[in-house]
Amino acid sequence: MTQLKTVDIFKFVMAFLVVAIHARALCGISFTWDAANYALCLAVPFFFITSGYLLGRKLDTAKSRQEQAAIFSSAGRKYAMLYLRWLLVFLPIAVIEFTLTQDTAGRFIFDYVAGVLFFGESPYSWPLWFVFSMAVSTATIAFVLRHNWSVLWLVALGALSAIVDWMIDCDTPLLTSSERLVRYAAYALRYIAWRPFAAILFLLAGIAIYRWRERIVNCGTVALCLLAGVTLFVSHLPFWKQISGMAVFVAALLIQVPSSAWWLRLRRYSTIIYFVHMLAGYAALRLWPLPFAPSDVWAVWCAMAAASLAIGVVINYLMTHAKVQWLERLF
Repeated sequence: MTQLKTVDIFKFVMAFLVVAIHARALCGISFTWDAANYALCLAVPFFFITSGYLLGRKLDTAKSRQEQAAIFSSAGRKYAMLYLRWLLVFLPIAVIEFTLTQDTAGRFIFDYVAGVLFFGESPYSWPLWFVFSMAVSTATIAFVLRHNWSVLWLVALGALSAIVDWMIDCDTPLLTSSERLVRYAAYALRYIAWRPFAAILFLLAGIAIYRWRERIVNCGTVALCLLAGVTLFVSHLPFWKQISGMAVFVAALLIQVPSSAWWLRLRRYSTIIYFVHMLAGYAALRLWPLPFAPSDVWAVWCAMAAASLAIGVVINYLMTHAKVQWLERLF
């Protein structure tokens, strides 16, 4: 079985790339089609594909579609509970934001509920959409397997989500179209098909890599996927995240490192950093003497990264030495 020591190292690096994504967002830097965003936008795909690969290992023990469905149902419940717990962690921020806005209570509650149900986030809880999408996507895969539907339905649903994601990256005019029906259809796709099913294609890719690992885990696959992903990216075409993410994940499987207890520690740190960095970012946003500007992005990123790593060290100590069990439910 392929070792995942290097994958743990890559996850640690990817966690800091996620921090960089959100530091840019806090400083008002939007998505652009450049090399920096290409690299940054591979972080979450890497996490998705890793999850798919691990699910693929579990599927080895399943002897029927019903047993496969049970594996995905169990994963869906786990991610759903994790999502609810972290929504509670971020709830005080939502309350603070309500006191700072001019919105009515009804409007704020509507936006909050819509964000939680359709986009996987509440105010400034941006990392939670990964957990939200994992919960919905694994539950959807379980439903398809349990009812003996074709896997092509999953591919189609995942492709639709990827296309909507690409439309948003391209700032498509459909969302501001003068034609009411076109505008409503675009918004319906954004709410229903984007975030909830974003994980599906990545999970299927991870499962496929595991299933055919003896054939496709090689340098040729990395080169081919990287070439295809970069070509799609520079051409502003969809599916570059899926294909490029596969290239990075296969590269992580190929690179061998000596065994060390540090890799497991880095895996824990990556998970903690992923979830807590926006708590540090929000604190910086409210304590910073002036509003964030694009020129502040490096300082904000460094502050968020350092604070998140420090929190990670403390939480890891509490989990491994003090045996604070409730922390394990969050991470």
